[in-house]
Amino acid sequence: MPFNAAGLRNIVLALGLMGACGAVSAQEAVPLTDELFDLHWVAIEYEGKIEGVELAPTTLVVSDREFGHVGGQTGCETDWTAKVEIALPKVTFSEVEGFYEDSCPAYKNTIALLNALEQVSYAETSPEGLELKAEDGRRVMLMVAGG
Repeated sequence: MPFNAAGLRNIVLALGLMGACGAVSAQEAVPLTDELFDLHWVAIEYEGKIEGVELAPTTLVVSDREFGHVGGQTGCETDWTAKVEIALPKVTFSEVEGFYEDSCPAYKNTIALLNALEQVSYAETSPEGLELKAEDGRRVMLMVAGG
């Protein structure tokens, strides 16, 4: 079954987004905390992404906070890795690497993902999820928990 990014947008972060009566009300941004980076994330939007060509969700996981190791899977089901520095709200990625082959229909998304990560300067939360933003304030990536 192909990955449906639109369906992920409907996932509500399980971090206090329930209303007082237990029913889901209007989504609110959760606080930006270090603990958010302990979750597994799915990148549902990023600059340059072409919709409808991914074979799998694009994911992000901080695997080692002490040494700043981060990585995940691309839409071509290949690995990507980087170094991450988190000093909230500042978040930056360096040494971004990933493998891609042009035989995968989503290889251009892999390139776009790697380029987007290199532009990240800081993080914010919104009702939509975790936003990674460039120095100029534009959103270069939107992620939801659950990857």
